[in-house]
Amino acid sequence: MTRVTALGLALALCVPATVSAAPAYVAVPLGSLGGLTTYGAAINAAGQVAGWGDTDGTGPAHRHAFLFSNGTITNLGTFAGGTQSFAYAPNDAGQIVGSSNGLGVSQLNAARFSAGTVTDLNTLLGASISSAYGINARGDFVGGVSSGGPAHAYRYLAANGIVTDLGTFGGTTSQAYGVNASGSVTGFAHVPSQDAHAFRYDGAGLVDLGTLGGNLSIGRAIGPTGHVVGESYLPGNVGPHAFFHNGISMADLGTLGGSVSSCTRDQCNGHDRWRGHECRGRIAGLRPLGRVHGRPQCGHFRPERRHPDDRHSR
Repeated sequence: MTRVTALGLALALCVPATVSAAPAYVAVPLGSLGGLTTYGAAINAAGQVAGWGDTDGTGPAHRHAFLFSNGTITNLGTFAGGTQSFAYAPNDAGQIVGSSNGLGVSQLNAARFSAGTVTDLNTLLGASISSAYGINARGDFVGGVSSGGPAHAYRYLAANGIVTDLGTFGGTTSQAYGVNASGSVTGFAHVPSQDAHAFRYDGAGLVDLGTLGGNLSIGRAIGPTGHVVGESYLPGNVGPHAFFHNGISMADLGTLGGSVSSCTRDQCNGHDRWRGHECRGRIAGLRPLGRVHGRPQCGHFRPERRHPDDRHSR
C-alpha cells in the first residue's frame, strides 16, 4: 500500500478554502524509538501522530508502532514476544489500528493499540490472516481478511461486533483503507479482469468509482459526505495521480511538476483535511510543503501562525 513516508512526514494540516496567502508552516520532528528512522502514517484531530520506527540499529527487523502525543513519542509494543508492529490510523478516542507479529511468528496480523494493550484482532474477525488500516471515532475499523483464500475487504462495527465481507467487483481480491464517522468505507476491489478499482461502500454493496483511465485506482480515505480521495493510474498506466471523487465523477488532482501524486485524508477538528506526498492535497491543486532534512525521522507540519484564509474546507 502507498503511505505518506516521504522522509517520515505526517502532515498535520488544515486545508485553506482559497489559494491565496497560505499560512506558514514549520516542521516538528517527533524523535525516534532508539533507531535511525521513524515514519509518520496518520494524525488525528488532537494532533496525535501514529506510525512506526526502528528501535535499534538492526533496521526493519525491530520496527515498532508509535504514538506521538503532547511532545512525547511512545513505543506501542507488539503482540507478546513479537519483534515488529506498525500503526496506521489513530482515532480521537486514543484507539489505533495497525499490525503486529508475535513470538516466533513472522506473519503480521491486524492489531489494535489502546490504553497500553495490544489486541490481536484475528479473533474478532474470525480470520487466519488480517490487516487493519482505518478506524473511526466509534471504533469501527476496516482492512482485509483471509481464511486461506484471497483477501477480502471487511468492515467491523464496534457497536455490535458485526464483521461484513465487502466482496469484490467479480475479481479475486479487495482491501479497505478508510472509514468515515457513519461507517462508509473506501478501498479497492478487483474486477473480473483483475484490474483494481476504487470503491465506496455505504452498506448496500460496493460502488465502483472507476479510474482516471488506467487499470488501477485505490480509495485511501472517505470524508463525512462520502467524498473519496486516493490515487489512480492515467491512460497507458502513467502515474499514479491523486484523485478526488465527489460521488459523481473522479477528478485528477495533478502533481507538483513530477510524475506521481497521492492523497489521503485525516481529521482536523471535525473537518476534512486532505494530504498527499509532500503536498497539501486540495481540489484546486497541490501545494508544496517541504521536507525535514537530515536523518529520516518523523515530523509533522503545524501552522506557524493562523492566517485569515486558513479556513477549513469540506
